[in-house]
Order: sequence, then structure tokens, then C-alpha cells
Amino acid sequence: MNTFEKMLNSVLTYLSKFGTKLIDTIGSFIILYIIYKIVCKIFRSVFSKKVFNARLEKGHADTIESLVLSMIKYSFITIVVLLFIQNFVGAVGITISSIIGVALGFASQSVIKDLFNGIFITFENQFTVGDYITINKGNDNFSGIVDSVQARTTKLRDFNGDYHIIPNGFINQVTNHSRKDSRVLVDIKVDSRQKSQDISKIINDSLEKFSHKDLTIKPYIYGVIDINELSTTYRIIGYAKPLSHWTIENELRRKIIDDLLDKNITLPVNRYSIVSK
Repeated sequence: MNTFEKMLNSVLTYLSKFGTKLIDTIGSFIILYIIYKIVCKIFRSVFSKKVFNARLEKGHADTIESLVLSMIKYSFITIVVLLFIQNFVGAVGITISSIIGVALGFASQSVIKDLFNGIFITFENQFTVGDYITINKGNDNFSGIVDSVQARTTKLRDFNGDYHIIPNGFINQVTNHSRKDSRVLVDIKVDSRQKSQDISKIINDSLEKFSHKDLTIKPYIYGVIDINELSTTYRIIGYAKPLSHWTIENELRRKIIDDLLDKNITLPVNRYSIVSK
């Protein structure tokens, strides 16, 4: 009976200590979580201030905000894991912490590389949220709109809808397509048997009437870039705000083709000759 009572007392004592630790851990976690939410809210409010945004472009401000919030999140997770080890592992905590430390030592090389590269990308303003970029990762290229830049990764969404998550440490080279005006380029083919003077006049009239709010340099005829037995190709060039050139090219192409057809200009078609014996 005494043995049973000792075992029962040991179990009850263990459960009591475990319950106390569990309550302490849950309480600490709730407090940390509240602090985490408050800190995130403070940073979001800082980044939403007009005074702050006036000093930085919106994309750059969004990128810094994303990076800082990501670092805060990883710090919170690290503190929670260490708190759990300290409360529940007890005396063996040093050994386990040492093992975890060695493991993290190997893993941290990649993590630190990702982290520092992410910081350099953000503060050197290589690209920001909303930019259209091409990233060289090893032998692979990824193009798309930047969705977010976090402590370890950069996230892109391409025009097929695919979502690319790329570790910052693997980013070797970046081509940013959004920093300068985009070129508007339209090639128009017409039947080669028609006079270039007539075609140029119709296209110039179309260009004079064409307008778009995102144009920075009005489109003009660059010249004739190709002539063959079927067609003559006229190239039109202009410049527009970043990422708006695709829409302008589509509208300009429709406008010019409609005006050419209205003037009875023939578009190129394949011509076949049938020779009978």
C-alpha cells in the first residue's frame, strides 16, 4: 500500500508540476502573442503614415514593411520554441539545446545568406512590391510581378498565374522592367504592292488622333523594317509608363488596322498560282 501511495504521490506531483508548467507556458505564449500583434500593428501604422510614405515610393515602403514583419514573425517563433524547451525539457535542456544549436549552425548558413540578401535587396531598392522583374536563380529564369519580399524569400506571380517562391540567397541577378518607361512597339504589315507614301500618311493620321493617359512619348513611324514579295512592314515606336505598354500596343494596333481598312488598304495575304498543263 505504501508503494502504491508513493507511486500515486509521484504521479500527482509530476502532474501538478506539469500542469503548472503548462499553464505558465500557455500564459507566456498568450502574452508573447499579444506583444507580437501589438508590435505588428505599430509597424503597420508607421508604414501607413503619410509622412513616411512621402519619403518613399509606395512599392518600396510595402517591401520594407513586408521584410520587417517577416523578421518579427521569425523572432516570435524562435522565442516560443526556446520557451517551450526551457519549460518542458528541464535538465536535459542543455543537451537538446546543444544538438539544436549544432543543427541550426548548419541550417543557419543558408538562412543567414537568405536574410542578408533580402536586406540588401530591400534597402538597395533593387526591386519592390508590384515591380515586374526577371530573377536569375542558377540556370533558371523566373519572370513575374513581385508579390512580397520577406526575410528569407521573394514571391513572384507570373502571367500564367504560377506562384514562384524563391530563396533570397539564390538570387544571382535581377532585371527590373518597371523602373524606366516601357517601349511601345507595333509592327504593321500591308500588301507590298501599295505605295509607301499613302500608307505612311494613313498611319501618321492614326497616330495623331491616338491618345492614352500613360503615354510619355507619342508613337511615331520608325520606318520600314522589312520588305518581301508579300508584305511591307512598318514599325511604330513610342514610350509609356512602366507595364502599360501592352495595353497601349493592343489599342494602337486595332486603331491603325481599322483606319487602313477604312481607306481600302489591302493587308498581306498568301497568293498562289495554279499552273495547268
